[in-house]
Amino acid sequence: SDLKNAASYCPVLGKMVTFSEYMDLTDSQSSAQPHDEGEYLSPYLIQSSVLKTDAPISSPAGLYHQRARLESIAALSAISRSLKASAESQPAVRKLSETLNAEEGARLSLEQSVPIATQAGRLQDIANQITAAQDAVTARLLDLIPSQESKQRGVCVLNPLPFRRAHRFVWPAEYQNPAPNSAVQEARKQGNDLHLWVEVPAGGFVWLRETSDNSLRTAPPKGKPLAEGMTLRNMHYEVEISEATGGITSVTFHQQRTNRVSQHLAFRYENSQTMHVDDQEVVTSYAAARMESSKIIDAGPATGCIETVNVIQNVTTDEILARFRQRMTVDRHSSQLQIQIVFDELRNPTGNPWMTYFASRFAWINESASIVRGILGQARGFRMERFESPDFVEVADHDTRLLIQPHGRPYHRRSGTRMLDSLLVVEGEPERSFQFTLDFQQSCPSRAAAETATPIVEVQTSQRIPKSAESGWMLGITAKNVQLARARSVDSAESGLKIQLLLAESEGRRAACRIHTARPITSARVVDASGEILENLNVKDGVASLQFGRYQIKLVELTIG
Repeated sequence: SDLKNAASYCPVLGKMVTFSEYMDLTDSQSSAQPHDEGEYLSPYLIQSSVLKTDAPISSPAGLYHQRARLESIAALSAISRSLKASAESQPAVRKLSETLNAEEGARLSLEQSVPIATQAGRLQDIANQITAAQDAVTARLLDLIPSQESKQRGVCVLNPLPFRRAHRFVWPAEYQNPAPNSAVQEARKQGNDLHLWVEVPAGGFVWLRETSDNSLRTAPPKGKPLAEGMTLRNMHYEVEISEATGGITSVTFHQQRTNRVSQHLAFRYENSQTMHVDDQEVVTSYAAARMESSKIIDAGPATGCIETVNVIQNVTTDEILARFRQRMTVDRHSSQLQIQIVFDELRNPTGNPWMTYFASRFAWINESASIVRGILGQARGFRMERFESPDFVEVADHDTRLLIQPHGRPYHRRSGTRMLDSLLVVEGEPERSFQFTLDFQQSCPSRAAAETATPIVEVQTSQRIPKSAESGWMLGITAKNVQLARARSVDSAESGLKIQLLLAESEGRRAACRIHTARPITSARVVDASGEILENLNVKDGVASLQFGRYQIKLVELTIG
């Protein structure tokens, strides 16, 4: 009644009506529209480009890379703590995490007014601290692996991720030949280098040692070269390189005809340009790319690499806007295609960074292919032309899957229904070297992206060799679509060692997951951020089991006997 009395004097509270009147009066209004995270676009690209507060593209990519390195160290530290309690917990990891959080917060605020070079220096200091922390953690982990004194040297390969991985590396030239090891899948000589392909167990290690004999057999050089003319090939596909643009014309799998992807570097004008072709006016938004030369860097049998030298020209004046080198590399056994781009000369773009930029353009055949992006470790759809995705962009139809990994660079723009621009240089961007990883037929793109962001750790050893097991697993998670986002050791007055794993379902599918550790798990529970128990998990034979819903995130605390 008080509201009605107030409304009778002045309609400051609106008009009092019944629900029926409200529905009648608002019937012509449009219904509420749902908005999801795929429609949100942050202001940070324009903010950093205009205000020059940080490098617009390489700064978030650098923070992304260092965060991935830090989580890799934290995982190795948690694994070592699960094997044996030590007086030292994870102070270095916690301190570095706080430093990275502060750096990310400074980047996202408008208060930072230091030169870009100063911020780059801080990022380099963080990288150096992470390297020092990695050396300390790996040394502690190696001390926990049973070993014995020896004059032999070796290489210990550590996998921070909780699933099995294949890895290729070059055996140190100053070492004698590696001794046979069941984890070595193949060995091949390329020039003076010996390339080894090893299978590293989940959250585990492979420890190789040198020997004075030649007991490790190397595969004989046979078959076609991996690089020939303007063609790269491996056991999966052939890559045809364009003689016009110096980019990728096609990637075709053996015994198939479908082109999976094309790529070249491009410059987008802020305003479209008009040029004359055969007495006809043609309007274009992009400058022209032209190859000047090419050469074979490696022809195999382990890796194949071709480098092209190219220019980008103004279509109306023929002015050189950029000169760059692009290297494309394939591994004999891997489905990944590595692309490295280095600008030697560049005319800096000026203007709206979403409208004018240098970018790597990707194209595919199927206009109806679905496109999802990877963000915060999960595969998500989106509807906008401009979008952010530091993890990956996946293009998939019923037959093929293409995975584009930008190595932490978050900004991309769709161009039509079957093309994508991945931004490299905008106004204010100082970086001149960039890398992409392309992959194909990956059923869990988030897992593939985690492999790229979290490299295998190689540690050279001396004066000791493994005593019993030369390889072994220490932490494993069975579900492919459940990713380890964070691992931490927990200091507790209770008996037993405790570690916390932040797990996330990444593909939008339900999953039944089991967690294995080298020592048996005695109890497991799902907790919240404050440590309160949300759910006690079933533990049988030292293995914890749990269920995940679509995109569900769980913080799991394990007690290890």
